[in-house]
Amino acid sequence: VTDHERLTALAREWEAKYGADWHFDVEEGSFVQAEAGHAHVFAVHPRTAFGFGKGEPYSQTRHRFT
Repeated sequence: VTDHERLTALAREWEAKYGADWHFDVEEGSFVQAEAGHAHVFAVHPRTAFGFGKGEPYSQTRHRFT
Protein backbone atom coordinates (compact mmCIF):
# COMPACT_ATOMS: atom_id res chain seq x y z
CA VAL A 1 0.00 0.00 0.00
CA THR A 2 1.55 3.31 -1.04
CA ASP A 3 -1.45 5.64 -1.39
CA HIS A 4 -0.96 8.54 1.05
CA GLU A 5 -4.66 8.87 1.97
CA ARG A 6 -5.06 5.13 2.57
CA LEU A 7 -1.88 4.95 4.68
CA THR A 8 -3.00 7.96 6.72
CA ALA A 9 -6.38 6.31 7.39
CA LEU A 10 -4.70 3.02 8.37
CA ALA A 11 -2.26 4.81 10.70
CA ARG A 12 -5.17 6.57 12.40
CA GLU A 13 -7.15 3.32 12.77
CA TRP A 14 -4.20 1.34 14.18
CA GLU A 15 -3.37 4.03 16.72
CA ALA A 16 -7.04 4.21 17.80
CA LYS A 17 -7.11 0.43 18.29
CA TYR A 18 -3.63 -0.24 19.73
CA GLY A 19 -2.68 3.04 21.44
CA ALA A 20 0.06 5.65 21.13
CA ASP A 21 2.84 3.04 20.81
CA TRP A 22 1.39 2.32 17.37
CA HIS A 23 1.53 5.95 16.15
CA PHE A 24 2.91 6.22 12.62
CA ASP A 25 3.50 9.20 10.36
CA VAL A 26 3.24 8.72 6.60
CA GLU A 27 6.13 9.62 4.30
CA GLU A 28 7.19 8.48 0.84
CA GLY A 29 4.57 5.72 0.61
CA SER A 30 5.30 4.04 3.94
CA PHE A 31 4.78 4.34 7.69
CA VAL A 32 7.50 6.12 9.65
CA GLN A 33 8.38 6.12 13.36
CA ALA A 34 11.27 8.28 14.55
CA GLU A 35 12.90 5.51 16.58
CA ALA A 36 12.05 2.62 14.23
CA GLY A 37 12.39 4.08 10.73
CA HIS A 38 10.24 3.19 7.71
CA ALA A 39 7.73 0.33 7.66
CA HIS A 40 6.13 -0.91 4.44
CA VAL A 41 2.42 -1.74 4.54
CA PHE A 42 1.07 -4.69 2.57
CA ALA A 43 -2.50 -5.57 1.56
CA VAL A 44 -3.56 -9.22 1.62
CA HIS A 45 -6.48 -10.35 -0.53
CA PRO A 46 -7.63 -13.78 0.69
CA ARG A 47 -9.07 -16.39 -1.67
CA THR A 48 -10.06 -18.99 0.92
CA ALA A 49 -10.34 -18.88 4.72
CA PHE A 50 -10.89 -21.81 7.07
CA GLY A 51 -12.59 -21.74 10.48
CA PHE A 52 -12.47 -24.48 13.09
CA GLY A 53 -14.77 -24.94 16.10
CA LYS A 54 -13.50 -26.52 19.32
CA GLY A 55 -15.38 -28.79 21.68
CA GLU A 56 -17.90 -31.52 21.08
CA PRO A 57 -18.74 -31.90 18.31
CA TYR A 58 -15.77 -30.51 16.40
CA SER A 59 -16.66 -28.45 13.37
CA GLN A 60 -15.05 -26.71 10.46
CA THR A 61 -16.07 -24.44 7.62
CA ARG A 62 -14.53 -22.89 4.55
CA HIS A 63 -15.25 -19.45 3.08
CA ARG A 64 -14.29 -18.59 -0.49
CA PHE A 65 -13.84 -14.98 -1.55
CA THR A 66 -14.30 -13.95 -5.17
